[in-house]
Amino acid sequence: CEVFVGGFPATPPKIAQAEVVSESVSPEDGSTRRRVKLTFETANRAALEMCLWIPKGDGPCPVLLVAPRYYQISWAKEALARGYLVCLFPGVDHMHQEAEFPGYENAWRQFLAAYPEVTWTEIAAKAWLASRCLDYLLDAKYGYRVAPGQVGMIGHSRYGKQAVIAAAFDERITAVVARSSGSPSSCPYRFASHTTFMEPPDGFPGEWFLPSLRGYTGREHELPFDAHGWLALVAPRRLLLHAAYNDGCDPTFGVERAYRQGREVYRLLGHPENLRILYRYGGHNDDMGDPQEAIVSLRYVRQ
Repeated sequence: CEVFVGGFPATPPKIAQAEVVSESVSPEDGSTRRRVKLTFETANRAALEMCLWIPKGDGPCPVLLVAPRYYQISWAKEALARGYLVCLFPGVDHMHQEAEFPGYENAWRQFLAAYPEVTWTEIAAKAWLASRCLDYLLDAKYGYRVAPGQVGMIGHSRYGKQAVIAAAFDERITAVVARSSGSPSSCPYRFASHTTFMEPPDGFPGEWFLPSLRGYTGREHELPFDAHGWLALVAPRRLLLHAAYNDGCDPTFGVERAYRQGREVYRLLGHPENLRILYRYGGHNDDMGDPQEAIVSLRYVRQ
């Protein structure tokens, strides 16, 4: 972790207050759309807002965590239609403002300020925020009827990285769909390079990983940890690597090597079937909002 995402607070803060900011019932499907503000017991009273889509009915419901980037909303809608409680959490990248979710790209900054001694990065902090949303949803006193052992998380590209990191550190997340998540999530750095448009250790935005990672460019074989290590941290829970045949950030030969190494851990733990690769046609950003892809992914989450 000291090479990639840094550390995390030793103890998660308790929820000091949970306030329903707004609530409405959709006339289309009868679902409840609720925005909740959570304030935490930190020195600066750090807070976040999440948007919950709660299906009509008594439940219990599986949960899907999604950062509300515009091209991921179709997956959230498909999940809701299939009976999922959808949690749109403040995990949007600082460069990705969404008009319907103001401030969701900067919520992580409050928590970095609350823990100045912690070495974490933006992508790690946002993954950690997904877990803080789960603290609320899984606490019986707040009244959400959640299906036990059915908490999924889905993300494309940087959000796929984020989903794998979240699951690596939170065993309550029982299934992950990482779509074109690249290095170091689904493709090992030793199979990446500048010349092939892939993601080498010095090819990431500064907010994602620690600066120390850049020093491994050209000597990736010396890394103490690589993509297959992230897969091993999720094992034996379900993990789907959703790769495109022509994806420059997620080359098939690299993904398959991570899969083969990660599957050894899944096999050791008795569930080799829980790690899978799903290929699709096209490149990195093709058909990002295709609901048919969401259907395949959601079936995997709910198994």
